[in-house]
Amino acid sequence: MISVPIEDPIENAENMIEWSKEYRLTWGDFQRDPILTRHQAESVVGFRRKFTDTKIFEEDGKYYFKIICDGVISYFKKKESWVLEKQKVASNQEMILKHEQGHFDLMEIYAIQYWNEIQKLCKKTFECLGNSKRARKAFSEKKGKKLLDKMEKIIAVRCNVEQKEYDDKTNYGQKETEQLRYLEDVESRLQN
Repeated sequence: MISVPIEDPIENAENMIEWSKEYRLTWGDFQRDPILTRHQAESVVGFRRKFTDTKIFEEDGKYYFKIICDGVISYFKKKESWVLEKQKVASNQEMILKHEQGHFDLMEIYAIQYWNEIQKLCKKTFECLGNSKRARKAFSEKKGKKLLDKMEKIIAVRCNVEQKEYDDKTNYGQKETEQLRYLEDVESRLQN
């Protein structure tokens, strides 16, 4: 599992699968040529916030701003994810595909956590500095982005730690009992 940011949403529209409880990955979603490693497959997943802005207002002669955000999505990048051809027909191929889906599902759990933290930030009011409308807008956007980026970094670190733990505990899907147990836990967390 590799977590990557989305640089250009338009370029990535055809490359990206947005997480959905109805959609399950297939080997056809893994479109990159395989990389020679000890792994059978690799999912490139991540999360990002949707449209964000700031709203500036005046109160008692001082300026303040609030952060506005439309949500957070988790995604799978098809053109960066790969699988060995022999893995597609191996006896354990179904379990390995479930393992890769598990990475995507874990990413969704952390996208939800990030969204919950963003919603808390959106309820807060922050002082806005600047001597002109333009300066205040630049200040609010910079400070708002900094607050969101800081929270994103914290959540991403937690996610990456668990993604590594998931690979280690399941031996990349090779330990079937551990794999199924972990997937049960992930499914339970997604439902809560």
